[in-house]
Amino acid sequence: MTDTQREIKFRAWDKNPNCPYPMIANPLQRCDAFDVLNKKSIYKDWVLMQFTGLLDKNGVAEIYEGDIIDVEGIIKGNIYESPQIYKKGIDCLIEGMGTEKWRNTESVAMGLGCKYAK
Repeated sequence: MTDTQREIKFRAWDKNPNCPYPMIANPLQRCDAFDVLNKKSIYKDWVLMQFTGLLDKNGVAEIYEGDIIDVEGIIKGNIYESPQIYKKGIDCLIEGMGTEKWRNTESVAMGLGCKYAK
């Protein structure tokens, strides 16, 4: 992997019991539970969250789409488990990869001290 590449990973979030399931998946493959290429799950309550390539301010925790970053650059949760946190308007919600909103939230996260994984 070069400096400009990042490992492609997804975390699945089951909205029913509010429990994340980390997983590593090849985006060119399809497995029984997930259509990773289209970022969809066959389970209606499961959401796929793509790894952004960013780490929290401490360089430890991986940041995925939907994660909420506080003003200290630390992950406070994600939009599925903690929607009320983001509604307070003081945190950064990491938007979907490849969108214009992603670029904006990436810049905010970097300004809070988050950094790219090596």
